Amino acid sequence: MFVARFLTGRTSAQSFDNQFSTGRCPRRFYQLSNECVYFATDGKSYSWRQVDRVCSSRIANLLDEPSASNLEQPNMQPTRGVRQLTLNTPEKTEILRALFRDYNDQNFGIQLPDDYVTLARCQDGQDDRWPQFCPNNQYNKSACYETVSTGSNDICLQQVDCRSRYLRAACEFTPLG
Repeated sequence: MFVARFLTGRTSAQSFDNQFSTGRCPRRFYQLSNECVYFATDGKSYSWRQVDRVCSSRIANLLDEPSASNLEQPNMQPTRGVRQLTLNTPEKTEILRALFRDYNDQNFGIQLPDDYVTLARCQDGQDDRWPQFCPNNQYNKSACYETVSTGSNDICLQQVDCRSRYLRAACEFTPLG
């Protein structure tokens, strides 16, 4: 069973819940800007090639369950299906950092947009730092990446072997309307 962690009981959980909420997304998802995101907490269970299928089938099935609906947004449907998380906003970076900082959860398989290394980085003093590539890693458009700790309350992007590495699933969808 694809099980999500319910974040309750610890001070860090309260801090996490205050910073990231379900918003109008279904239970077990967090709303970041206009997307609903989901992070599997059942360990490194999926090969890189399985993650998209896991996102599209298992998570889509969660959306069909009546108990998964948010009372404010029943029967929520994705506009383009459920897909693997693409690291393309500062909010997604922050939730990945918070998952590591508060729960020591890392090794999420993520997609990088084609323009990741050339995206305009804000210089407005806000905490919108994008993760750097881990030492001895460089950007490769066709590579697979996971989030790993840098040993200091932060994460970096590590290139992994797409064929043999097991990762945690991170999924997202854009809801209709």
